[in-house]
Amino acid sequence: EAMMWTQRDGTKIAIRKMSDQHVKNAAAMVLRVAEAKRESLVLDGYRIASTVQGEMAEWCIERDISRLESAAGVDLVAEVFGDDSEQYAVCEEEIRRYEEEALRD
Repeated sequence: EAMMWTQRDGTKIAIRKMSDQHVKNAAAMVLRVAEAKRESLVLDGYRIASTVQGEMAEWCIERDISRLESAAGVDLVAEVFGDDSEQYAVCEEEIRRYEEEALRD
């Protein structure tokens, strides 16, 4: 089954059928949104960390915050949206096309 991308107008398109420029633009937008969501998730994590009781709970929250703070690129997208999301798939497609182009050169 082809992974679909939801366009701005709500229509769906198969990611594999998107133009190279469309994939690049979509991936760049996903990364911008992931960066913004990361900030919100980290702040929420610190708020929650201050209210939990127990070392294990604190450790789990601190681990999650650390993973979010250190994630970059497609890893950040996986952390924020999940690695089965359309956002992750469009970033993976951009990487795949970039690697194919590099092999041709």
